[in-house]
Amino acid sequence: MMKRSTFILFLSLMLSLTQACAQSNAQGLVSVSEFEQVIRTDNIQLIDVRTPEEFQQGNIPNSLNIDIYREDFEHEINSLDKSKPLAIYCKSGGRSASAVELAHKLGFKKIYELDGGYMAWEKSKGLGELTNKFSKEDLDKILQEHPLVIVDFYAPWCAPCMKMMPSLDSLQQTYKGKLQLVKINYDDAKKLARALQVQKTPHLLIYQNGNLMSQLTGFQSREAIETQVKPYLSY
Repeated sequence: MMKRSTFILFLSLMLSLTQACAQSNAQGLVSVSEFEQVIRTDNIQLIDVRTPEEFQQGNIPNSLNIDIYREDFEHEINSLDKSKPLAIYCKSGGRSASAVELAHKLGFKKIYELDGGYMAWEKSKGLGELTNKFSKEDLDKILQEHPLVIVDFYAPWCAPCMKMMPSLDSLQQTYKGKLQLVKINYDDAKKLARALQVQKTPHLLIYQNGNLMSQLTGFQSREAIETQVKPYLSY
């Protein structure tokens, strides 16, 4: 028969292990607000494990779509940088849990999973199926009024977007009267973003006389943006 002291020690050990597991799960599975904070970091690898069809219907900007149903899914996950954290989400949480388990087995040390998936993301932001606070009609009106327009699709939590904004503001000031800058929050204009095939932020579209002339995706220096804009400036 187990001695009382040994039994107490055994119970304490089991309780500690249970608490450790609970803490581990809590660190991995995070709320929408926590997930949003996580993906603001520059070195995060944001992974959407849904199908391409689901991804096209709406996604978190800057996500890399790796369909968990693909035969090479494990290979694709394993090819990511294990020294950088992963942020994983799916539609509601089922597939992301499987992806997180695989990532742990492959050697990733820091993994964040969005609790409730993309459905929770949209619900928390009141986005619904597609947000339309800034419509195509709104954009068309601006394009009619200004011969040269830079449209900046950004997200408030997107670090490269925030880093690039001073350059855009500076360009507009430099070419005042010749260049119009329009900043559009991606989360507030998902219907427009889909229509323009904008899937990541930051994303710049350069229009001349209502015609799309050039596009730039990802962080750009002031010089790079100016190089794209100069051919369309009227001196």
